[in-house]
Amino acid sequence: NIILEVLLPDNNLVLEAAIFMDCNDLEIVENLDKLEYISAYAFANTGLKTLDLDVAYIGEGAFANCENLSLIKIVADSINDKAFINCEFLEEAYINSKDIMNYAFENCNWLRSLTLENVCNIYEGAFKNCLRLSNVTSSSVKHIGDYAFAGCINLETIEFNNIENIGDYAFATLDNQRANKLTEIKFGDSLTSIGEYAFYGSQDVKTIAIGKGILSIGAFAFSNLTSLEAVTIDAALKTISECLFANDEVLKDVNIKGIEVIEGGAFMNCALLETIDLSSVVSIGMEAFSSCLGLTSVDLSKVVVLEAGAFIMCNNLVDVKLGVIETINEQALSCIGVTEIKLPSTIKYIAPTAFYYNINM
Repeated sequence: NIILEVLLPDNNLVLEAAIFMDCNDLEIVENLDKLEYISAYAFANTGLKTLDLDVAYIGEGAFANCENLSLIKIVADSINDKAFINCEFLEEAYINSKDIMNYAFENCNWLRSLTLENVCNIYEGAFKNCLRLSNVTSSSVKHIGDYAFAGCINLETIEFNNIENIGDYAFATLDNQRANKLTEIKFGDSLTSIGEYAFYGSQDVKTIAIGKGILSIGAFAFSNLTSLEAVTIDAALKTISECLFANDEVLKDVNIKGIEVIEGGAFMNCALLETIDLSSVVSIGMEAFSSCLGLTSVDLSKVVVLEAGAFIMCNNLVDVKLGVIETINEQALSCIGVTEIKLPSTIKYIAPTAFYYNINM
């Protein structure tokens, strides 16, 4: 039988799981606004076109695969996992809910307009692959989970004024996709952590500015940002993580002070990098500055350990200041331009190939 329209009783506060699932022709549900609790997959794969709901709970997959759904206005305590996943032609969404759970709106390919009100947490993959989403703004969101906006290739601007943490791959470019359209990454003092690969491959980003609250930034978070020119981190950040800015080939201006540890590959292939404050750094990881052709001088006066290839192929580097160095590993200062290095009395180990390419030394 084909069901086109359903009239719910006025006092029906709860719908059972999957009750109308796969009713493809169902377009109208009267008294839907009287519900308090919509169970899992209750309206999955139905023909509903618009929704205006004020409910306590929307269950897992409740409206999944509703391909005719184009407009929703949702007020709810929680929107659960995959609630609107694969609603391919959903174009406009107003959401007033504390939590948007895992993959709730994944693959809503036509979603263009997104209004978030009183939303605190956006969990894993919530808006993953929303291909036409261009702007996201919220003053209430505090947590953005892993992959939350990954694959949103038309994303141009993001503004989260009170964000506290951003998960792994949150805004990353995914395999076999073009990059998003973000040109600026800017967060205030409330942000404390950024996960691994969070903005990986955002090729149009030119500037990054992060406030005083940041405590950790995961590996590769800003790598492969091929248009990035300037970075300012005004915080007590102590570690530049692995490959954080790797392959940011036009990065010139890095304003980060107080760093103590720079991990492997952190600035690898940043060919235009000219100056960076290393005066507080005590350890530099493997190939951290490899092929940084713009570097001409570095102050390593507090560095204790240089790992293998730390400055390999920095061929325009001519001035290296050492102070308390103890270990110089393989090809750590293997640079054609270096002709002289004064070794302090603190030195304990120099690898046989530490200065391998220094033919003029």
